[in-house]
Amino acid sequence: MIWRIGITSSKIGLIQSLVGTIILLGFFGLAWGEKQITVSTAPDVQTAIEKILAATTQDLEKELTSLKERVDKHKRDLHSLQKVSEELNTNITAMKAALAVDKIPLRQAETLLDRYSAQEKNITATFQDLEKQIDSLKKKQADIAATQADLKIQIARLKESDLSAEQQKGIRKSYQRYLGLATAQNKLVNQLIQIQETEAQEILQQQKLVQELIASIETYVRETWKEQLLTRRSIWDFWYDIKKFTKESLTLPSRLKAWSQKQLESEALRQKVEGQIAPLVGLLVSLVFVLYGAWRLRKFFASLIGQWQARAFSFAQKTFLALAEIISWRAILLVLILWLGLGLWILDLLQTTDIQLVFSALIAWIVIVLLTKLNQALYNPQDSNRRIIPVVDETARFYCRYGKLYLIYVVAGQWVLFVLELVNYPLSTLDFSGFIYEIGILLGLAGLLKKPHLGNFLDGMGVSECFWWRDIIKCLRFLVCYGLVVILLGDLFGFHNLATFLSQAIVNTIGISFLFLLLAQLSDDFDTYVFHPEQGLLVYKFPSWSPSITNIFHNWRKLVPAAMVILAVPFILDTWGVWAIVFPKLYQILNSGPRLGPIKLTPLAILLALLVIYLAHRLSYLVQFLLAQRLYTRRGWDEGVQATISKTSHYTLMTLGIIVAFGFLGFNLTNIALLAGALGVGIGFGLQNIVNNFISGLILLFERPIKVGDMLIIDGQWGMVKEVRVRSTVFQTYDRYVLIIPNSELISNKVLNWTFYGKGINRLSLNVGVAYGSDVHQVTKIIDRVCRANPNVLHDPPPTIFFNAFGDSSLDFTIWVYLRTPDVRITVTHELNCAIFDAFRKHGIEIPFPQRDLYIKQMPDSAYNTFIQEPHA
Repeated sequence: MIWRIGITSSKIGLIQSLVGTIILLGFFGLAWGEKQITVSTAPDVQTAIEKILAATTQDLEKELTSLKERVDKHKRDLHSLQKVSEELNTNITAMKAALAVDKIPLRQAETLLDRYSAQEKNITATFQDLEKQIDSLKKKQADIAATQADLKIQIARLKESDLSAEQQKGIRKSYQRYLGLATAQNKLVNQLIQIQETEAQEILQQQKLVQELIASIETYVRETWKEQLLTRRSIWDFWYDIKKFTKESLTLPSRLKAWSQKQLESEALRQKVEGQIAPLVGLLVSLVFVLYGAWRLRKFFASLIGQWQARAFSFAQKTFLALAEIISWRAILLVLILWLGLGLWILDLLQTTDIQLVFSALIAWIVIVLLTKLNQALYNPQDSNRRIIPVVDETARFYCRYGKLYLIYVVAGQWVLFVLELVNYPLSTLDFSGFIYEIGILLGLAGLLKKPHLGNFLDGMGVSECFWWRDIIKCLRFLVCYGLVVILLGDLFGFHNLATFLSQAIVNTIGISFLFLLLAQLSDDFDTYVFHPEQGLLVYKFPSWSPSITNIFHNWRKLVPAAMVILAVPFILDTWGVWAIVFPKLYQILNSGPRLGPIKLTPLAILLALLVIYLAHRLSYLVQFLLAQRLYTRRGWDEGVQATISKTSHYTLMTLGIIVAFGFLGFNLTNIALLAGALGVGIGFGLQNIVNNFISGLILLFERPIKVGDMLIIDGQWGMVKEVRVRSTVFQTYDRYVLIIPNSELISNKVLNWTFYGKGINRLSLNVGVAYGSDVHQVTKIIDRVCRANPNVLHDPPPTIFFNAFGDSSLDFTIWVYLRTPDVRITVTHELNCAIFDAFRKHGIEIPFPQRDLYIKQMPDSAYNTFIQEPHA
């Protein structure tokens, strides 16, 4: 808003009150738009205030209507919550009673556990959202109260002004109306807060009940699972399961037929399709563009993949390109399936069972096609040159033939189990079907792990020297072969539950192990492609960093396998049911330790804090490496700018790392300022010099009076700045010794910096004297000629020679020459001095040395006699 206030000085107090009122009302949240009000008389003041209060009351009336609706809504929600709590309490009581007498099957208990766990998550989310609403209302209530108090003060000031009684009456009437609405608003807000707090208590009660029920179900599932695991059945039960499985399997075609007829006779699908005519037409039109795009993609990638395959050398690259080639040749089919799935999702037809059956069959078929083609590309028995895994022909034919059958069995078996569950197959028969499927997986895997072919496969993968690969494969082969025997014997002797558990655990263990082995192999190929000391990408682009890259290459090969094992162990332990027991105890041990309020000094918190600091330190070095290779070389900045940017990034990342580490330790980041203030007292007494040097180091980095690479004279010593650290600066003299100078001394003392503005033109001053009687004009010309002959001396500005003074023993000359860079000052000084000396000697010009005349006023007789008796030359 733009206010133009133009009145006499007697109205200043009135206008101050008016402006204060306007500002406070503005903070209250009014949206008046842009207005222009010219206040020049008291009636204008009255009109402005009345307009503002009128706008405020209108907004309050709208707010009251909204608050009443919210109160009514939350009353209904509270009533519903109370009903839900009663029903939940009844259900939980019945559930606990059923759990107490063991009347719930294990599978049903697991389903209930999943359902109540999801419900507990939803309750927690609802409670958190409600807490946010309550906090927002309380904050708004506090803001309203503060605004009303300030407005009351401003109105009181207006009463003391020279407004007429009628004017004050109008303002008071508008203000009383505003206060009435504000009081009603405050009541409604209080009522809404109370209702929401009651809702929060109900939700907390529900959460507590659900958590208790989840704990009871978990205990029941664990105990029941232990009991059933070693429950022994009669040996005839095994044959009964086989007989029942065979009988149910023979009825499967008729069951599927009846189910299909029922689905086709149903009008639900037809009605659903008829209700989506417009989207269906749009999908059919888009099909043309989708197919054309797939054809163009196939044509584009077909020409590139061949070129990439010629340059590929690692297993990962060859496998990826082979899969890309297979997909490109079937791009139209894949895009069509994706289009169909998207269309079914848009039409909301994927939830229908008949569509799920047909679409899942389509997915299973295309997965079988892709995997079998990839298997053929890996072993390619017809062309050994195009074989990705270089094994002998016999092994290639074996894995190509039996690998194809195994992949078909795995994918088709999964689809069959999905279909059986879809058509409501009997639960006991479905469990036995899954058991038979897992036995088939283990039998097929045992056949694929035959010794001669397995050895050829490992040699072809290039892991003959990698002991951990071979050891893991041997362990998996042992687990498959002997585990299969134990499973079959256990089921034969009546331990069906134990056999089922072992089959699931072994299959999952094999799958997890092969997944992490594949990830390790891909990581090894990535390491070779990027960090190889001779053929790696980084060595090719940054040859100067070859030692560091070689170190990374070898460390990667050591650390990645260990990391894969560490990551795989929890998944494998969870498969065997051990992780659920070990992890809570391990977490309890690691999370136990001394606590000081919110601060926790537990092993887990300390390890996380140290890990964060270490990662920040390594990230800092990585950033500096990238800056040096990518930024500094392109920009051509001097060493001082590079050092400033590198140090600043290092300190920033380390500071962020330390802040995050403090967060893991439980420090409230908002109270770090208080902690810093408390530490400041100790720092002021005990660490004063260190802090002084640290601050001085920051000044040196940002103000840059001294930079890395600058040429300085310190204590009469020439040298160069090598590094600006946090506490001190490293200064190396030309005598090759190093001075460690505290940063505070460089800030507070005088320092001669020859390269403050860069290594540009600088002046060198020399002094020379000649004997009395020398031709000063000839001396001047000789010196000028000598200076100009030196290649390091600039001709512009030209050398300057001054006949400076009549000395005691010589005629003194001063020489000024200008050099391109300060680096050659010492060299040029030597060269010019030598050249001047030679030129003077050549022209017979004497360089005198100091002489003194001695006058003897009185000599002792003994000394005189000795002097005259000694022979003199």
